[in-house]
Amino acid sequence: MTRARPHPVCLLLFVGLAAFFNSGCGQIAGDCSGGVLSGNTCVNTQMAVHWTDARATAVALAFDDAPDVRGRLTQARCRIVARLPAYEARSVCTGEFVAPNQEPRRVVVAFNLSGIGAVNPDCARCWKSSPYCSGKGQLATGGG
Repeated sequence: MTRARPHPVCLLLFVGLAAFFNSGCGQIAGDCSGGVLSGNTCVNTQMAVHWTDARATAVALAFDDAPDVRGRLTQARCRIVARLPAYEARSVCTGEFVAPNQEPRRVVVAFNLSGIGAVNPDCARCWKSSPYCSGKGQLATGGG
């Protein structure tokens, strides 16, 4: 009695699934999205950023969320309010938000600061005036 060979499509499907489940960091096998694969772990190869109040202020002043939010933060002063694993941090900044054809307004905004220098508004916090978390020129009303 001879044994039936698997259909080529089934073989291809099996190989594809094996590559997916054996991948580094949930990507294609061996791909680590900018890092290097060390065993089953992605290791970041970029320089870590040590966040200070001055550095947080500089990135807040440079932050631009166009075209979603038109305007910039000016006269900002930021402080680090939380240090997290992998050199990440949270900052709170006060300053003026200047938008085209509008009067400048005082705002309080929060940012998530990644260990590799990326900056994103922290919309999980309930800041009354953050222009980055509430849409175009509206007051922030939700959050935690």
